[in-house]
Amino acid sequence: MAGLLDKFKKRNDSSGEKGIMIRDYARMKINSLLLAGGAIASMLLVCFVLLYKNAQLVDRINREVYVAVENKVYKALPQERGLDEKDLKLFVKSVCANMFAHDQFSYAERTEAVRNLMNETTFNYILKKFEYHGQPITAYYKKFDARLYYTVSDTDIAVKKVDKNFEVVVHGRQRAVFAVGNPVESPLNMAFFVKEIDRTDKNMFGLLIYNFNFLK
Repeated sequence: MAGLLDKFKKRNDSSGEKGIMIRDYARMKINSLLLAGGAIASMLLVCFVLLYKNAQLVDRINREVYVAVENKVYKALPQERGLDEKDLKLFVKSVCANMFAHDQFSYAERTEAVRNLMNETTFNYILKKFEYHGQPITAYYKKFDARLYYTVSDTDIAVKKVDKNFEVVVHGRQRAVFAVGNPVESPLNMAFFVKEIDRTDKNMFGLLIYNFNFLK
C-alpha cells in the first residue's frame, strides 16, 4: 500500500512540474509576442514620422526658391508684382475685346477665353444681360446676320486703387453691324473691381474681375 502511495505522489509531483513548465512557456511566448508587437508598432510609428517630415520638406521645397551664388545657397524672397495702371488697362481692353465683340461663330470661343478672368457671378450676369428674348445673343446674330464690335481707349478707362484692389470704370462704345441695313452704335459703360490672384494657365494676367455692373 505504501508503495502505491509513493508511486501516486511521484506521479502527482511530476504532473505538477509539467503544468508549471507549460504555464511558464506560455507566459514566455505571450511576453515574446508582446515585445515583438511593440517593436513593430514602434517601427511603424518611426516610419510614419519620417514620411510626414519628408512630405513637409518636399512641400517646403516646392514652395520656396533657392539661388546658388559662388558655392553658397540663398533663399529667394518674393518680389512685389508692382502692378501699374498700364497693366490694368491692357487687361481691361483684352477682356472687353472678347466679352463684348463677337458673332454667332466666335461667341462661344471669345466668351470662354475670358471666363477665368472674372468670377462666376460676373460671367453669368453679363451673359444674362445680353440675352435676346430669353435666348443667348447668338439667336440675335443668326436672325439679323449681325456682329458686335467694341471700342475703348486708355483714356476711356479710369483706375482707382482701393486698399489692395482696384476700382475700374470703363466708357466704351459698342457697334452692331448687319448684313442688310445700317450699323447701330451705342455707349456701353461698366464699373467693376479687379483683384490680384495667382497666375495660372487659364489666367495668365493673375487678375480677377468682380462686383461688375453696367452703367447707364
